[in-house]
Amino acid sequence: MEKNLYDLTNPQKSIWYTEQFFKNTSVNNIGGTIIIKDKISFDLLKKSIYEYVKTNDSFLIKLCFDEKGDIKQYIGEFSPFNVDYISFSSLDELYKFEKNDCERKFDMINSNLFHFTMFSLPDATGGVVLTVHHIISDAQTVNQIAPKLMNFYSSFLNNTTPEFLQTSYVDYINSEQKYLSSEKYNNDKMFWENLFENPFTSASLSTKSIDSFAMCSSSRECFLIDKEKMNKINDYCKLNNISCYHFFMSVFSLYIGKVTNEKNFVIGTPILNRTNFKEKNTAGMFISTVPFLVNLEENTLFSEFASKMSVKTLSIFRHQKYPYQAILEYVRAQDSSIPNLYNIMISYQINKSNGSINDIPYTTRWTHSNTNMDELDIHLFDINDTGELSIAYDYQLAKYTEKDIQQLHQRIISIINQVINNPNISTNQLELVLPEEKQFILNTYNKPINLPITKTVIDLFEEKVAENPDKLALCFGNTKFTYKELNNCVNYLADYLYENNIEKGDKVCLFFPNSIELVVSILAVLKLGACYIPIDVSYPIERVKYIAQNSSCKKILTNTKLEDLDNLCLGISLPNATTIYENKYKPDLQDLAYIIYTSGSTGNPKGVKIAHESLSNYIMWANKEYVNGETTNFPLYSSISFDLTVTSVFTPLVSGNTIYIYENSNPQLLLKEIIDDKKVQIIKLTPAHLNLLQDLASPESVVTKLIVGGDILTNESCQKISTAFVHPIHIFNEYGPTEATVGCMIYEYTENEYATVPIGIPADNTNLFVLNSDLNLVPFGYNGQLYIAGKGLSKGYVELPKMTAARFIACPFIENGLMYDSGDIVKLYDTGIMECIGRSDFQVKINGFRIEIGEIQSRILNYPNIKDCYVSALDIKGTKVLCAYYVSNKNINEKNLKNYLQKLLPMYMVPKYYVSLQELPLTGNGKINKKLLPLPALNESKELVKPSNKVEHTLHNIFCELLQVPELSVTANIFDYYVDSLTIIKAQTKLYSIGYNINTQDFYDYQTIRALASHILRNSNSNLGASQNEIPIIENLIKPINSTNTFNNILLFGVTGFLGSHILYELLTKTKSRIYCVIREKDNINAIERFYEKFHFYFPNENLRNYSHRINLITGNILKDNFNLPDEQYDFLGNNINCVISSAALVKHYGKYEEFYNTNVAGTKKITNFCIKYNIPLHYISTISVSGYGLVKSPEITFTEKDFYIGQSYEDNVYVKSKFEAEKLILNACKNDNLCATIYRMGNITNRFSDGVFQQNANENAFLNRISAVINLHCIPEELLHFPVEFTPVDYCANFIVSLLINDTRKNNLTIYHLFNQNYLDFNYLFEFLKKHNINMKTCSIEEFEKLILNSKNNYFGIIGYLANIKTNNLNGVILDNTCTNSILEKLNLSWPIVTEDYLQAVINYLMKNKFIGG
Repeated sequence: MEKNLYDLTNPQKSIWYTEQFFKNTSVNNIGGTIIIKDKISFDLLKKSIYEYVKTNDSFLIKLCFDEKGDIKQYIGEFSPFNVDYISFSSLDELYKFEKNDCERKFDMINSNLFHFTMFSLPDATGGVVLTVHHIISDAQTVNQIAPKLMNFYSSFLNNTTPEFLQTSYVDYINSEQKYLSSEKYNNDKMFWENLFENPFTSASLSTKSIDSFAMCSSSRECFLIDKEKMNKINDYCKLNNISCYHFFMSVFSLYIGKVTNEKNFVIGTPILNRTNFKEKNTAGMFISTVPFLVNLEENTLFSEFASKMSVKTLSIFRHQKYPYQAILEYVRAQDSSIPNLYNIMISYQINKSNGSINDIPYTTRWTHSNTNMDELDIHLFDINDTGELSIAYDYQLAKYTEKDIQQLHQRIISIINQVINNPNISTNQLELVLPEEKQFILNTYNKPINLPITKTVIDLFEEKVAENPDKLALCFGNTKFTYKELNNCVNYLADYLYENNIEKGDKVCLFFPNSIELVVSILAVLKLGACYIPIDVSYPIERVKYIAQNSSCKKILTNTKLEDLDNLCLGISLPNATTIYENKYKPDLQDLAYIIYTSGSTGNPKGVKIAHESLSNYIMWANKEYVNGETTNFPLYSSISFDLTVTSVFTPLVSGNTIYIYENSNPQLLLKEIIDDKKVQIIKLTPAHLNLLQDLASPESVVTKLIVGGDILTNESCQKISTAFVHPIHIFNEYGPTEATVGCMIYEYTENEYATVPIGIPADNTNLFVLNSDLNLVPFGYNGQLYIAGKGLSKGYVELPKMTAARFIACPFIENGLMYDSGDIVKLYDTGIMECIGRSDFQVKINGFRIEIGEIQSRILNYPNIKDCYVSALDIKGTKVLCAYYVSNKNINEKNLKNYLQKLLPMYMVPKYYVSLQELPLTGNGKINKKLLPLPALNESKELVKPSNKVEHTLHNIFCELLQVPELSVTANIFDYYVDSLTIIKAQTKLYSIGYNINTQDFYDYQTIRALASHILRNSNSNLGASQNEIPIIENLIKPINSTNTFNNILLFGVTGFLGSHILYELLTKTKSRIYCVIREKDNINAIERFYEKFHFYFPNENLRNYSHRINLITGNILKDNFNLPDEQYDFLGNNINCVISSAALVKHYGKYEEFYNTNVAGTKKITNFCIKYNIPLHYISTISVSGYGLVKSPEITFTEKDFYIGQSYEDNVYVKSKFEAEKLILNACKNDNLCATIYRMGNITNRFSDGVFQQNANENAFLNRISAVINLHCIPEELLHFPVEFTPVDYCANFIVSLLINDTRKNNLTIYHLFNQNYLDFNYLFEFLKKHNINMKTCSIEEFEKLILNSKNNYFGIIGYLANIKTNNLNGVILDNTCTNSILEKLNLSWPIVTEDYLQAVINYLMKNKFIGG
């Protein structure tokens, strides 16, 4: 019989799409149970089940695919199906079964999509468990199954004909098709598209950032609102003419919106989608979820809000038939980044599904399938008509915990109580936290603001002068001041300023670099009762002028001439140390102490006013937290315009410690100087500077504390610093905006579970509140805006009364108190820990500087011909930078634009990159669509000009590495690439490590590699040779370890090489290990083909099939991240490999260094990182040539296994240099990253001893080239006759490496072997051997030999340089020693062979056979 195929209805399509996304899950299962409270006839119950299915054709629906592969449905013929029967011994057994049955997976095609199970209980009652697929059923259907089924059952019991309404799902299928082509459809379409023209979000209550889109595992938490409370709710609803549904929708909507601070958001709500009586009684999938758009823009009474929700619901329900999928597609067309319209769904069901049919009592219950499409579904229901309301929260486990849901419900009940107890409550009065949570925040986390502040910092300083007059207070180089001397200078300068008409209350700008004069000026101005204004000496003159004018400063103290400011400038000098000056002045606590100008949103910086009371409050707290009576000297090194410096100036002076002043333009070199000086115990710095400390920690360092502030601090940075310092290091994360006087809270770093290092707990006399836009407390774990109250608050902004009033507002928790709106988004956890998330306004932080984007945009918009602009902070290769996007009707010279901004803004506020756009991309809601902003392109030079000298090569390699690009033109402007101040710092540090000490300004003065190289060559006498102090010393690296030597799974690199192939052969024949070989494609030859071709070349008689179960061939590339492998494969290797053997190398001795660097250094770096990450021992194949053998001018030096750098000029040969750098990399990893490594320094690897076979690419071998030249030219230079010739056969090498590996006891983290055959020959022996075997040979001079080479058609590369070294006696100086290695080999019964004539003959035969000689 031909089947009538129907399209799926729109509700069914939604289910089908979900089914495809969550394949093989029970996400679309609906479960329910009928418990019959009477003795049961299971035969009649089964007959009733059959009858129900016969008369409800949605249960006869089966799915299939049509000829085009589209999903269709048809109504199948009824045929009896299996109905299981189970006898349960308890209700618990029943409940367990319900859960398991609801998790069953249905076969979706041509199969029944339901399952009935009859059951009995010990009390002779029983019933039916049903699991049905959502594509043929919905909640209304399941609600109606019980009465319909019980109707059939009762009729069969009483032997009567059952009465029922005949319905068919096919009617709905047909009616929907008519709707889709109707005018109503078009009207509905217009309604929904108009509704979603406005901006909205898909609100979420989850505090987890994980994307759970593909994770449907869930759980259910159920709660009950008792009858008494429901009666109160019903009374409230009647009084205000709203339904219970709208009451609860309003409560949940308000909670969601106010917790997440969302004003316009969507909640999903299911609707029956049954428009007439017949449809309401038809089984099948009708239900549709509509997106309910909630608007919280205005504050109203709760009752008014609920009424508006009611009106909106009616409007939505009139258009409920319109498909959800069509709404979603429309919205996505406006903004493709929207994955779904809602994350939270709220359903409300009041159905009388309980009771009795003809006196047969029964009850019903739902079953949760432990899967959920949405992250949170909230079901409100009273299916048994008890007058109580059940609330079931179905939550995705990836997004919520059981505790989250319990707290959510408690807060919902709290809001309900507030509403019914205060009918006139407005929406902005609703408290979101529980009473006990509020109590904790106000009285436990925060403490009373009542600690007395009675002294200014000047009072505290003078107390220390009296206590410790002769103690060192200030030191700058060789200039030192005791407390008595410093106070004397301060008194002198205060008199001098007073004589120049500076009085109490005046404002004085300070324009000094870090110096003695700066500190004395600060204290003198404060002592007068005047206010100091620090100005960074690097600021553009226009900014200096603005600060001077805006602050109405009386004078600018400076010893620098400032353009157009001569009338304000006042130079200072320090007094003669023998003259005594008395204290004459005393500031008051309410006097202004300083004004610091920070970035402003209106185009100019804004001045933040700090009073003495606030300054004293902070400094007294800082003294307690950071010093606490200990010797704690501070460095003064940071910019005076950054309030980080306030800590470093005043804390030591009020605690009797010393300020050490430093001045350097390079933060890393400056920090190195501070560390190396061993004078300070504490440093205050930004997170960006903290990262620079990682390589500077040393066992001799006396620094024990680090105060970090100015930006978000990562756990990773702290972990690295903690590891880098040998002794314990205390890292304090100090948070505080300038408006709250430097720091207002603190957290001492420990390992923690938070995304970033928390900012901790309040400082003394400080209260912190996490609030939403209504200024109500936000629940624990949710984002809110941080408001700060207490004695540390600023007096406001200079000449900005409106901004002051907007940011410093009345505090609802402190009587007559103010609080400051920080603009920072934070989370407070119930543990009393606070975490900073980021900025809420238009500010960003870069390298510790808080930047108002608006100020930059204002400047750009003032530039001629620019119509519009947007400045964004981008994360480019791990560095945060500013990029300006602009719209102009004319071409803009971006270099001129940048120069213009540099005159108006500090360098840290000048965008690095500029992108011209036709228009700024906008989202559908009118905001900048950041996802459509293109990344700035690297403006590479049209012509790639390559390096031409050693310095250019060095600079080129450094910048390529830092910028992660393969090539740079030496004539390109480096600032056209992603170069910022931190990039320059890193480049400076690398250059400094090899002898080039250039300053930061040089990079701006010479903006190409070529110009910078020329500058270096003109001004530097340094060279690229390393100094012994800068290179690791092996004896200092070796550390004992406890480790077992296992090699079940070995990762081998370089398996297609000469030595690598032989190592593989030895592993296959000597071990049972499984070997994973990473092979790269080369010259368009498949990696696997390359392997088989190479292995067959060296071992033609070996059948690899015998080892196929032990060899895993992997196509990869050591030059790429993760070896160019998928993350899963990379992680698999990392988690299963026991040891890594790296034999991958470019082994020829001549060519471009870039080639050698890429394979031998960069590739080794990738391998080393892999070993470090997964804690795997590395066995690295190096060369004895790192000794500089044959390259060093020096007295004789022995090079042992314990040596690395002995003064050799290793850079004269590109291969040697690359292997030296690779070893250096590994040694540093052993030192800094706990790498376990074995290095095998190989000698001159030659033909196989067994048969004379040599490497396939023998023409690239320098030694073979020399032998071939001697034989083919039939002569040998006399000077060469007594030079030794080393033959280290490859098969011996591989045998020894594998033997050492498998017998390694691994007692230390580093082992080095010298593997070379010390049984040397000399060229004279070779000369006589050749003559003996009828090869004509003669001796000649080097000059004659050179002429023969130059006239030869063969390219004997490297010979001329080799001969030049002989002529200049440049091959002497190093004695190679392998005593330690040989002693170990002897214990393994291994020894190097004596080079016999048979072996030499095999070598000659191989050369002849492959036409290296005689051809």
